[in-house]
Amino acid sequence: MEGFHCYDPTENCPTRGLTRPVFEYGHEKDRCSIIGGYVYRGKMIPSLRGIYIFGDYCSGELFGIKREGAATIRSEPDVLLKTRFRISSFGEDEADELYVVDHGGGVYRISPSRP
Repeated sequence: MEGFHCYDPTENCPTRGLTRPVFEYGHEKDRCSIIGGYVYRGKMIPSLRGIYIFGDYCSGELFGIKREGAATIRSEPDVLLKTRFRISSFGEDEADELYVVDHGGGVYRISPSRP
């Protein structure tokens, strides 16, 4: 599957045993590849608790989307931050704080913005 769409084969693909996504987006706005993340459960940024944080490899954007049951609250995720990273992965530490990994090798903790 590529989001909600069959990939190989392009039609009538077998979906038994697959968990369908709750969201997808196209390749506009320099977006090319969703990089899965984590639901934020840390304490540093209370406003993000319960929000699924993910990114896009090409645009460098960090997104947040919240689910309730089987449906999302919004049809579009919130853009939380625009970075210059080629986001390739996410990580989580023992305190449930999140990290974003840049394809260039950097690992950065997601932290509250400063005024």
